[in-house]
Amino acid sequence: MFIALLGGMLQRIRKNRFARGALTARNASVVALLLVVCWKLGTAALAPGGRVDGIFIVVATVSLTLLLKFNLNATWLVLGGAVVGLVRSI
Repeated sequence: MFIALLGGMLQRIRKNRFARGALTARNASVVALLLVVCWKLGTAALAPGGRVDGIFIVVATVSLTLLLKFNLNATWLVLGGAVVGLVRSI
């Protein structure tokens, strides 16, 4: 929303020394926030309740391999994970 509203003013804002510093700090905080969220999501997915589950580790490793090496569509990975979860819950 801010980009749409301030898009035209962005060049003027970047020329201002103080505003440029604020934008740099904001970018750093966004990166840090993304890293923390990824860490929390990964911990919750791979070690639910603080207990590491081997099946989750295997599914994550296979998914990452299929995604990076074979460029598999993420939809298939989600469906595959759902099937593994469904089979595991039975």
